[in-house]
Amino acid sequence: MTWRPSQNQDLCRDDPNLLWRAIEGLFDIAVPLAPLPRHSGDELTSAYVTERRGQSQNAAQAMLGRVPKSMLEASLGVTEVELLDVLLRSKGGRVVILRGTRGAGKSTLVNYVEHLCQKYIPDRAPILLNIDGLKLKSLDGIAGVGGLLSAEIANAASHYPSIVVPPEGLVRSTARAKNASAIRDRLAALAQAMQPKAAERLVLVLDNLDHLSSEFVEELLDLAKITAKASGICCVVCIRPQCLVEQVKRSLAGHVYSFLINVPPPKVAVWLSRLPARFADAVKRSVDSGEEPFSFQSQPLLQEEAALIGQRLYEMFYRRRASDDVPLHLLQTVAADDMRRLARMMRRILAHGGLPISVLIGETDLPPTPFHLLRPLFEGAYTIYFDNDLIPNVLWQECADDSPKLLLCQRVLLLLNDAKQIKAETLFRELRGLDYSDEVISAALVRLCNSQLVRCSDCEIYSADARPEYLYITESGVCFRDNFLTNPDYLLAAVTDVALEHAEVRKALARPRGPTEEVSVDFVAVVHSVVEYVREVRDKEARQIYRLVRAKHTPELRRLVFLLRKGGLMLVSLRVALRTLGERMYRAQTTRVHEMANVLSELDKDIERTSQTLLDRLGDIENKARKAQSSTARQLDQRRLGTTRVSIAVREQVDGLTVSPSVVDEDDNQHCFLLGMCDDGGKGSNARAMVAFREDEEPTSSSKSAKVYRGSSVEFPIAANGDSPIQLSLQSVKVPMRDLWRIALLAPSFHDGRLQLTLHVPSRLQHRLDESDIGSGIGVAEMRRLVESALETVGSATGASVVDALNVQGYRLTQALLRSDGAKQLATHLNSVETIIVFVTDELMRVPWEWLRLPEADEGRGAPKLLGQQVKVVRWSANALDAMYRLGKRFEPTLCGTLRTLGLRVGRRLSWRSPCPPSLWELAQVIEKATTVHMVGHFEEGRLVVRATRGAPHVELTADSLCSLKLPEDTRSIVISGCGVGAADVTKNIAAAISRHHGYCVWAPLVDIDENDVETLDASLAQFASENADRSIEEFFSAQHAQLGWPSTYVRFGFGKRPYV
Repeated sequence: MTWRPSQNQDLCRDDPNLLWRAIEGLFDIAVPLAPLPRHSGDELTSAYVTERRGQSQNAAQAMLGRVPKSMLEASLGVTEVELLDVLLRSKGGRVVILRGTRGAGKSTLVNYVEHLCQKYIPDRAPILLNIDGLKLKSLDGIAGVGGLLSAEIANAASHYPSIVVPPEGLVRSTARAKNASAIRDRLAALAQAMQPKAAERLVLVLDNLDHLSSEFVEELLDLAKITAKASGICCVVCIRPQCLVEQVKRSLAGHVYSFLINVPPPKVAVWLSRLPARFADAVKRSVDSGEEPFSFQSQPLLQEEAALIGQRLYEMFYRRRASDDVPLHLLQTVAADDMRRLARMMRRILAHGGLPISVLIGETDLPPTPFHLLRPLFEGAYTIYFDNDLIPNVLWQECADDSPKLLLCQRVLLLLNDAKQIKAETLFRELRGLDYSDEVISAALVRLCNSQLVRCSDCEIYSADARPEYLYITESGVCFRDNFLTNPDYLLAAVTDVALEHAEVRKALARPRGPTEEVSVDFVAVVHSVVEYVREVRDKEARQIYRLVRAKHTPELRRLVFLLRKGGLMLVSLRVALRTLGERMYRAQTTRVHEMANVLSELDKDIERTSQTLLDRLGDIENKARKAQSSTARQLDQRRLGTTRVSIAVREQVDGLTVSPSVVDEDDNQHCFLLGMCDDGGKGSNARAMVAFREDEEPTSSSKSAKVYRGSSVEFPIAANGDSPIQLSLQSVKVPMRDLWRIALLAPSFHDGRLQLTLHVPSRLQHRLDESDIGSGIGVAEMRRLVESALETVGSATGASVVDALNVQGYRLTQALLRSDGAKQLATHLNSVETIIVFVTDELMRVPWEWLRLPEADEGRGAPKLLGQQVKVVRWSANALDAMYRLGKRFEPTLCGTLRTLGLRVGRRLSWRSPCPPSLWELAQVIEKATTVHMVGHFEEGRLVVRATRGAPHVELTADSLCSLKLPEDTRSIVISGCGVGAADVTKNIAAAISRHHGYCVWAPLVDIDENDVETLDASLAQFASENADRSIEEFFSAQHAQLGWPSTYVRFGFGKRPYV
């Protein structure tokens, strides 16, 4: 019969030490869980911590030039300077988001900055109107804001009587405001009644919104937006990351705020170093308020004594051995997720019965062997450990059917290891493969989320009824998995809260005791329970691994096996703890402990044998999966492609590239990303989709694994109603997802006679492509006239005037083709992407997208640059499906290598030039022997003819003839120069065909080129190739533009990668 010793009330007692009973009230004053209050200057100054995680004081010192000189003597960090800079320098309505975890100090940051401004620059100090979300009720909605705001206006009028003079009746009418528009009008009236300089000091603060409903938070964000826009009042919104993510998904928050300031939690070391000052200040405030003074051992507690307690507690953490650093590490990781939990953990340490009180109060010095703080952390004020939300028991998960799951919590933390976040459905699918039910998994996730070892991406609390989209492990979760499962102290403490036989503990409790003797369990009895627990884990883990041997080979199975082999076996962690425990026991002086140490030694050998056997089994599974995968790849190469059914939502019109949410494979339940769809050019009613199909996790050189996807070929009929079942043919195309973040997609298309220009940028937040329409909606006829004018102007320019023509036409094109906000959005993404892929049809082939010249990109950055000079612009004329192969590929430069030129006069000093071959077959041989081929064609009777001189052998270039050639499959670069009036259109069509069919990187001009210019270009290209064979073609054209200008008319088609057919 299983039983938990922690449920024995005689054994598990609430028994805090005498010192804690005396100073508990003092600790509540010194380290409150609530934010430090406003208008409490001394408390804010002594307790506030400006040193935050991830921020250096050197960076803060470098930023001090952004604050008034009178504030330089104040304690300022990076976050404080950023908020001060926004509040004091930014003019006009703006919305500032303060993003930080629970307890990171968002509210205290606002109060501290207000205090500094009132102290050092009272004539410019912000006037805060603070709306506390804790006082709002979701049921009242936005109507409850009016009452709080009216009280804040009255409070501001009393603090600043000469500045804030609300119109008569404004306070009462604000209390009756029932919607956001009415509240906005009251704030606008208040600002208009004040002097302009004074009105700029008004700041509306929306705080503690996270416990409110999503709809209510959305209303409050909308209130901030319209208030800032209508009245010019600055709005500060304090919000947690999860809440902000949820609002971003609702497509609201990203369009609201002007500034985003991250608020990291304070550094734990600095926070602990402030305890002496906080304890002393708490005593002083208690005495000043006339309350009964705190006393210990019938003596009043003085400020110096309180400060000594804080100082000794700080030294107990920092005078430690390297092997005993788990408590400090735990505090640091907990603080990263919730600073208020840090204060609660400090309470547990101070309340523990074994705390060395004589050391804390200064009667004795610190012992030579530091006091081990793990046991106080685990037990707190109780005499034995039991499961709680601060120190959860991850050794097991209780179930309703009385069958404890000893591995479940560890498996959850393991599967959340390598991914920053993982789909909740994917995690459930992987755990179902380990024979866990959804009810048990949900119960474990609820407990882990409440303990903040696991977080939800879009909500604060996990709910089985409303399962979140993503889950991820926190720093505390990593600490528990990597440190506590290998720690013997945690194992000894937590095993008493696991449902086992506990035979030796039962015997110890049944032993007769005297009337004054307290109930307790000796150390050896607990070690017996540890041995029982380890043996149970050994048997259950072995059964689980043997079950995996018979399981179907899926990506989820391969990922699980990889993680288990990498050190994820729970037996491996427990063996580390047992070895450390055995070494301690061998140092003991009692025979009974030595005998138990021998038992642990035998158990260690048994675990070693079992672990090695399980690792061998996992290796067999991995080898079989690898063989099955390679066999599948061979079948794919032989075009024996398997099919699987997938359901996706098909849009009514699929012209150009569109993006939909994720897709789930109905057969294998593997996760897919639908990256884009396109039609078949109007030739029929079919459409094609570009899908990233989750395949596996591949080990990398770092500790993390890379997400690997397969490119998927999808063809299906366009259906205007609902979901369309389609056939999905898997192709052996691996796409590392990490490389997608450097690529943006620009998809122009025509709808109802107007241009629609869609920008797709990968979203790190949601692991999909975000789409936005940045086009101006210009008409087709007007766009054609504009493009023809631009091409003619640039094509007719000569010398230095080419650069001026490009700049002028670039501005004209930008203003005509892009909306103003679209141009800003495109300019914003230029700093985060390396390549922009433009999907162009025949109709849009002539548009010089590379010439777009964004005004925002020119401010403060020297000479203006065209879009093609700031990032790589790659034109792709095929459907989006064929680009899937290249999307995840790292864009390696197309190197110059060896150059061969065809179509220009040859000579002894022109060794890189060759006579034109008389046939296409010989042309293919020339291309095969060179890395870069420059083909110069002359436009004659609608054809592009390549020949050196008139009457010499020649070859006619057409799109069909070049596609029919059998060319090498490795990387090639081809430059096609079309000379003569009318050559540009033919050249572009040929370039698009070569890049689409052969996968080469092809450069071709957008305008007709003069033969003298081509001679100059070819000579420069030959010199560049001879001196810089290992440099890219992009560098050559960039350098040529700086010297001549007109080479910017050459644009790039294709990726330099052969398409997967």
